[in-house]
Amino acid sequence: MKSRLILILTFLLVVGFGYYLVRPYISPSAKVKEEVVISNDNLIKISEERVLDYWINEIDRSLFYISETGVIYKLLPNSLEAEEIYDFKTRDLSLVKENSTGTRAALRVDNQWLVFGSENYERFFLPEDIASLDWSSDDSLVFYKKKRVGNSGGVFSFSLVTGKVSKISDFTSLDSDIFWVEDERLVFTSKPSSATTGLIQELLLDSGEVLTS
Repeated sequence: MKSRLILILTFLLVVGFGYYLVRPYISPSAKVKEEVVISNDNLIKISEERVLDYWINEIDRSLFYISETGVIYKLLPNSLEAEEIYDFKTRDLSLVKENSTGTRAALRVDNQWLVFGSENYERFFLPEDIASLDWSSDDSLVFYKKKRVGNSGGVFSFSLVTGKVSKISDFTSLDSDIFWVEDERLVFTSKPSSATTGLIQELLLDSGEVLTS
């Protein structure tokens, strides 16, 4: 009886060790599929029009999207029918940049930036000639880079509380996006082209120093 038990245990150990050795070489099709496969039957079309951009209100999880004809729609969670919120009556509407909670979004309308409220549908324009922008971490400020025309340009902040515009720096950079970084820095990323490589520059808000990497 003991010899049979020893033989069985030995057989199990050999088989187990053999599987351990060959397991890395088992073809993917032979492995047990643990991934959840999403069927097209589970996908729901929410718009017959082309969607240009979207954002999500993190408070109530509602989805806002912009159609190619310049209409903003709202889709509530577990809803299959989108509600038309506002028609800008223009096709020149794009580049959504929402704040951290999605309760406000900056949109570019007819080459000018506008703030749209996700909860009360407020709308107001930001200062003119904005090239790129981003929100502060507490969503109280919009930092933006002004388009350079001649010697004019620079980096500014716009207070969403007071409406005050403050100039931060004379720093200008061609064709770059601006991003807020929480440790009091603004990061500018230039767009690479066939002639130049991408460039990253940092503007330190406390000293005004510009770092290039």
